[in-house]
Amino acid sequence: MVIQIYRDVPGKDGQLIGRIAEDGKVYNLEEEPESYVGYVDYEEGEVYDEDDGLMGWIEDDGAIVGSYEDDDEEIGYVTEEGEVFGYDENGDDLYLGRVTEMRDSTEGAAAMLLFFDIEEDIEE
Repeated sequence: MVIQIYRDVPGKDGQLIGRIAEDGKVYNLEEEPESYVGYVDYEEGEVYDEDDGLMGWIEDDGAIVGSYEDDDEEIGYVTEEGEVFGYDENGDDLYLGRVTEMRDSTEGAAAMLLFFDIEEDIEE
């Protein structure tokens, strides 16, 4: 089973942008060849980049927390169906994309933390 990450744009078919392997390694499919961008620690519910830097984690309620130099911040959430939402500058929900065949909510956090940039997605 392959976990796939899609960026969904209103009025268009979803764009396949990433995948998560069985071992939790995350790959960017927007480049040829695909590139390794990080991994999921399922036990701790944490997401790391390719250099083992902590990007953030998932809370029990599905909230995604980004880990930054200055502070940790709740940046979005993932639903049980794999839909990924971020917050815009007003704190409103912004649908970003989805994770198909999601086994664990940490995979939704990986999609948010490794692929979705709220500011870029607001402009699109």
